[in-house]
Amino acid sequence: MESKVKALPAIFCIDVCAYAVMNNHYHLVLKIDLDKASSLSNREIIELWCKVTKGHDVATQSGIPFHFCDYLQLIDWTGRAIRPDKKGFIDSTQPKLLNELGIAPEAWITSAKEFRRQYSGISGRWDAMCAFKKQHNCGLWCKGKASSNALHPSP
Repeated sequence: MESKVKALPAIFCIDVCAYAVMNNHYHLVLKIDLDKASSLSNREIIELWCKVTKGHDVATQSGIPFHFCDYLQLIDWTGRAIRPDKKGFIDSTQPKLLNELGIAPEAWITSAKEFRRQYSGISGRWDAMCAFKKQHNCGLWCKGKASSNALHPSP
C-alpha cells in the first residue's frame, strides 16, 4: 500500500503530504498542483487515468467490452454535450465508441439526461437488463424498454 501511495505524485497532479495506513482503511493528505492540473489536455488526463486503471484490463474485468480510455472519452463528451456552459471545446466528431456500439448520439444524450426517468437503475440491451434483474433477484419487472431499444436497436 505504501508503494502505491508514493507512486501517486508521478501519475496525478498532487503531492502526498501525509498518509496513514490502518488495518481496514487509509488516510491521505494531498495537495493539488492546480497549475499543473489546469495545463493538462483532456487527452493527457485520459492517458493518466489509463496508467492507474490499466485501461482495458479493468474494463474487461467489469464486463465492459471496450477500452476504458474510449469510455472516458465518451463520458467527457457526454458531460460537455449536456452542459454547454462548461469550459472547453467540444470536438464536432462524436466519440468512436458510439460508432463501434452503433448508438445514435442523440439517443445517447437523451438517455444520459433522463436516465433516472427512463430506467430503474440499470440500462443496456433490453434482454440483458431483464436477465440482470432476474440473476440478481432484483425483481422481474424492467423499466426502459423504449429507451433501451433507442440506444440498442435490433440488428
